Amino acid sequence: MTNAFESTTDGFYITFPSNKFTVSVHWRTGNHCDSGKSTAEVAIWDKNNKWYEYKEFMDLSVVQKCDTVMENVSPEELTKILTAVSNIQER
Repeated sequence: MTNAFESTTDGFYITFPSNKFTVSVHWRTGNHCDSGKSTAEVAIWDKNNKWYEYKEFMDLSVVQKCDTVMENVSPEELTKILTAVSNIQER
């Protein structure tokens, strides 16, 4: 990702310039969600394409599989994820 914001037909990507982490938010049929009615599929990765999973209490833990996404994320959970990722120090 070269832009901080990129949109798609079924979601968006946001890359934080301060730490180079990207959050992907998508909600179409086929994603792990209810097609945007109340949840979305979310993924997090760093500039080296290492994937992460959000855990409560603003903690990120490394996910072993590079295709792991967070399923059925609510708007409230998404705001926590975006805040947590924006506060990560560049690695």
